[in-house]
Amino acid sequence: MRVILFARYGEIGASSRLRHRQYIGLLREIGIEVKIQSFFGDDYLEKLYCGKKISVLRLFMYYVRRTKALLDVHKYDLAVIERELFPYVPPLFEWLLSVLGVRYVVDYDDAWFHIYDQSPRLIVRLILGGKIASIINHASAVTCGNDYVCAFARAAASKNCVVELIPTAIEVERYNKALDSAKSKPGQCVVIGWIGTPNTEKYLSEIWPALQKLKSRRNIELKFIGASNAYWKDKEVSIIPWSEETEADALVNIDIGIMPLPDTPIERGKSGYKILQYFALNIPVAASPVGINKSIVDVGEDGFLPNNLMEWERDLIYLIDLSTESRSVMGKHGKRKIETTYNTHVQVERMSSVWRRAEQRLNYER
Repeated sequence: MRVILFARYGEIGASSRLRHRQYIGLLREIGIEVKIQSFFGDDYLEKLYCGKKISVLRLFMYYVRRTKALLDVHKYDLAVIERELFPYVPPLFEWLLSVLGVRYVVDYDDAWFHIYDQSPRLIVRLILGGKIASIINHASAVTCGNDYVCAFARAAASKNCVVELIPTAIEVERYNKALDSAKSKPGQCVVIGWIGTPNTEKYLSEIWPALQKLKSRRNIELKFIGASNAYWKDKEVSIIPWSEETEADALVNIDIGIMPLPDTPIERGKSGYKILQYFALNIPVAASPVGINKSIVDVGEDGFLPNNLMEWERDLIYLIDLSTESRSVMGKHGKRKIETTYNTHVQVERMSSVWRRAEQRLNYER
């Protein structure tokens, strides 16, 4: 089976990497060859994270490159689209694929539809508010990262469309290697850690007052992986550069993982991937009770779901005051979820099943 994947990002884009790129080898082993065509190049995210603008000419070339790739779509057994073919363009091309008999699977890791239907710009809401629903309506199948997105997809999908929950998963072996090579951490300082990008570090400001209080009451260190130095320049925080090769090794040195989020429609569609990364390394968590987080965390067993600053301070103090062994026991409870559910070897079977069903439907209709 030959599949063309219209990904949103290149190698360094987290959503594209976690939703599809990490599965390429596993898919090949079960007879599915995937050709990836990324809309944005890595230069786009590199400039975005540095606060630099992309030239209009460069943006135009992204659209041209995607258009050229679409001319070859008939050479493949199935098309898989990550979110949309063209950002901020009406769903004409997805409709054309459907009309021309090219069935496609569309994947949403989060509530991307709110980018349009809740845009602060009226013209975007008017022209593109129904875009994602239209894309879903013409799809043969939809894969979703959580229940919130699935509910939207089922409401928008056609009668014969397959809608499947496929949560974002962890490549367990990579995290096990980090655990095997980890050295014992000296001293009594407890490390509270976070991983993300300069685009998501804003969520940390939601709980910064609680973290400041903790620093005055307990012997802790804060490590933020992937955050920007400029944002935290005047604060007592250790900033660790992110890379795919080193993220597991950087995370293995923390004792408590955090994932603050505001309770807004877009955030309710998040994948909870930070929590999965912590669990993969036997690290207990404190995370906002938003969206899928409530399904992943068993309160008191592998973490907590603090709802306000007072609860964040209370729950983090509880985790800080635990012994290293007790925190490890909590983390291992979370690790079992990774091994049984949020595991690429488990989810690749579900993904390939959806893709094959969509391809079989295409062959039948031909």
